[in-house]
Amino acid sequence: MRKKVLWILVTVIFVSLLVSPGMAQWERVYYFKNVDVPFDLKTEDAILKKGKYDFEILKDFHQALYYLSIRQKGKRICNILGEYLYYKPSDTEIPNKPKFGMRRNTETKDVIIIFESGETYTKYPFVKIRFMAKYEE
Repeated sequence: MRKKVLWILVTVIFVSLLVSPGMAQWERVYYFKNVDVPFDLKTEDAILKKGKYDFEILKDFHQALYYLSIRQKGKRICNILGEYLYYKPSDTEIPNKPKFGMRRNTETKDVIIIFESGETYTKYPFVKIRFMAKYEE
């Protein structure tokens, strides 16, 4: 009986160790609800029609990688890998609170999405990430 209980205990611990890293790969940095996208957004995974989406900024738990997860009605549609940008010592316009902005480059049909966590955000201060995608009018 003791061997059976010990065997079950060892099996449960082993399985939980295998599963736990996969479940904790991404950590939420910030979440923006009902972001209005006034154009069709093209990513590697999908084409998003203009409308309202939830944007979630995620950080890879094991590496210094950031992702923009685009969701609609709670369902993930796609992820966009971000590029970490460093603040320069001369930067004086660091926001106090998390900030999110989109800008279009009409010549290249690119959308540049910038997330800044700000200096007072306690979990990830001074984070600035750029995400890139294409768009259609």
